[in-house]
Amino acid sequence: ASCEAQLRQLHAELADRLRQAERQEAEASLAASQGRLPADWMELAACSLEALADGKEPPVLLAEEEKDATVAPWLAKPGDAQAERACCAALAAALRYTAANEAQFQASWASEDDTKDLMDSGGG
Repeated sequence: ASCEAQLRQLHAELADRLRQAERQEAEASLAASQGRLPADWMELAACSLEALADGKEPPVLLAEEEKDATVAPWLAKPGDAQAERACCAALAAALRYTAANEAQFQASWASEDDTKDLMDSGGG
């Protein structure tokens, strides 16, 4: 009886977390079914590329059913594991750079919109 309140609280927190996880999973599933990418797709791709670059096994940049290489042959010769790892690392760095610049651009754009709204409302 003395721990009943604590158990109710823990149960409520667990139920909230479960509902939140289900909601996030449903939103991700809906986005995927509509062909939309998650907002942080560049970060996710960079993480995957870095994992390939840092992995013990050579990265597989060409699936068996593909006829053309995913990476241009002047960037990394097919079968050259070291070059493929370097290419994955470089692509990851480029994605992170682009994502950071895009976030900065979006922040400045939002700031400009806020300033314009303030000026239009006579607050400035």
